[in-house]
Amino acid sequence: MVTSDTTPALTGNVDDPTATVVVTIDGQDYTATNNGDGTWTLADDTVDALAEDSYSSIVTATDLEGNSSTANGTVIIDTTAPAAPTIDAGNGTLTMWSQAIPRQR
Repeated sequence: MVTSDTTPALTGNVDDPTATVVVTIDGQDYTATNNGDGTWTLADDTVDALAEDSYSSIVTATDLEGNSSTANGTVIIDTTAPAAPTIDAGNGTLTMWSQAIPRQR
């Protein structure tokens, strides 16, 4: 996942409506909400602010009997704005006048 949000919301799928879901990012654990419908969510601003970088993430789902399953991923924080667009002045001169050029058919 790539985002410019330094405290991103995260979502995923879980096949147990009662499992506890924990998301670990940069060694910090966050308890996610199991929505009971096959999805889990970690609300926006739950994660501590992350600097621009790449972070490994682990999602662990644990059922009532203590069995667990994990999924690994990467969260990339990219807050660098893209390069500004450039304008080509054609002949090198920009003027305040413009002229419509008829389209040839």
